[in-house]
Amino acid sequence: MKLKGSQLVIEALKAEATSHVFGVSGSPLLSILDGIYNEPRIRYIQAQHEQNAMFMANGYARATRTAGVCLVSPGPGITNCLSGVAQAYYTSTPSLLIGIEQDTLSYGLGSSVHHDLDAVSIFKPVTKLSLRVERTDRLAEGLHAAFHTALSGRKGPVYLGIAENVLW
Repeated sequence: MKLKGSQLVIEALKAEATSHVFGVSGSPLLSILDGIYNEPRIRYIQAQHEQNAMFMANGYARATRTAGVCLVSPGPGITNCLSGVAQAYYTSTPSLLIGIEQDTLSYGLGSSVHHDLDAVSIFKPVTKLSLRVERTDRLAEGLHAAFHTALSGRKGPVYLGIAENVLW
């Protein structure tokens, strides 16, 4: 049976022994949040603002010496995490920001799409790795690379953008 992208995200989180995910819920995240709700080994912690969620993930990473995971919606949901990601970079805190981005069919259309932005370029200066996954068959590989990079060598944050249609 072929898994949906949202199911692949849950499987990758389980494979990396992720027990907590911090974030701010939004429509593009619902398929992942449904999967987390049905997975007793992963607890989702809702924040009131994306910046708080990222700082919570950083604090969790420092306390547990594992990667803190933050999950946010497109556009301002992603950019609101920038300060927390920068803090993780300068403190060598292994964190993973998963931003659900504009789908591949309308990405790059600019002002005609409300939440379209080049998040990969925005996060490059303050991450060990910044990448976007645009195909379901590359999702598991992207998640594995994100966790591996965050936790290897000098630890630090990773930004992983996932095109919304990859989750379907």
